[in-house]
Amino acid sequence: MIISALILCLYVFLKRTVRTKEQLNKHINLHDLGSLPHVRMKKRKKEEYNNLTLLNDRISPAYEEAVRRLRVRVMREAESENGGVIMVTSSVPGEGKTTTAVNLALAIAKQGKSVILADCDPRNPSVAEVLKDQGKHPGIGAVLRGKVSLQRALTIFQIPGTDAEMEVLYGGKPNAGDAALLGSRKMDNLIETLRMRADYVILDTAPADLLADASLLGKYVDFVLYVIRCDYTKVNKIRSGIETLTARNVNLLGYIFNDDVNQKSSRYGYGYGYGYGRYGRYGRYGRYSHYGKLKGTGQTEDEAGRVIKE
Repeated sequence: MIISALILCLYVFLKRTVRTKEQLNKHINLHDLGSLPHVRMKKRKKEEYNNLTLLNDRISPAYEEAVRRLRVRVMREAESENGGVIMVTSSVPGEGKTTTAVNLALAIAKQGKSVILADCDPRNPSVAEVLKDQGKHPGIGAVLRGKVSLQRALTIFQIPGTDAEMEVLYGGKPNAGDAALLGSRKMDNLIETLRMRADYVILDTAPADLLADASLLGKYVDFVLYVIRCDYTKVNKIRSGIETLTARNVNLLGYIFNDDVNQKSSRYGYGYGYGYGRYGRYGRYGRYSHYGKLKGTGQTEDEAGRVIKE
């Protein structure tokens, strides 16, 4: 019993994740934009019923309401600052940033606003998978390289059961070389074109503590929405990802606490916990694929102390 207790204590000490927003707020100083509850869903044969998006008519009302609250807060902040280009990122893979970006775009589009959802993660494009779009579309890399026009690359996505629609710029085939263009003047021009075309532009990007993509894109956007998954990411990874962005003076709108087990949402009362396993498979990142719950080295704290609490 003593050995078991020691092992448990050692596990808790080494894990260093956050299970509540109260714990999280002791380590970071970001605006709290709310929580998305943990969802338990009965596994069904039809794949569309296992999708954690607003496109799934079997999703729990509590989860839908949480997404709506997030939409209200994001739109209020964006309208007060007269900005509509929002980047969604996280610290490590598997935190649900792509699902959050898709749901936010869907929720805003349902309000009658014009929305463009852009997959800006060329190494591991995931928006098409979340939207269940199996078609072949030109990716953002093809647009930046001038191989196709933006008009041809944009795809109209009709939201089922509504008259609402949004435009989607998919990531295309995985290509690490396209990531080098994210910080270029061409990307700046592309975002400005998207800004003039829609009321809101939602950018899904690679994890901030994993790659430099998010920090490169951050200088072109109005706000950044930071996704933190409950009891998943180590504190040092969260802090390191935030520091990476603040070092470039990125405007962090706030964080959303995803998969919050303290606000469980279950329509069926049984089944299995719906997770984000498929988004954690970042094998295309090669040597970066060990990120997630596994150990990794942290970075030094921000000397200015603007975001990280001492």
